[in-house]
Amino acid sequence: MHPIPGECPVCGGELIVTRLSCRQCDTVIQGRF
Repeated sequence: MHPIPGECPVCGGELIVTRLSCRQCDTVIQGRF
C-alpha cells in the first residue's frame, strides 16, 4: 500500500480521512475521522 498523503496536491491544504472501505465485503463507512 502507498502512504496516505496529508496535503492536498492542488492547494496544499490539509487532507482528512472521509471514507473507510472493507476489502472483504465492500462495506463503506463515510464521515470525518
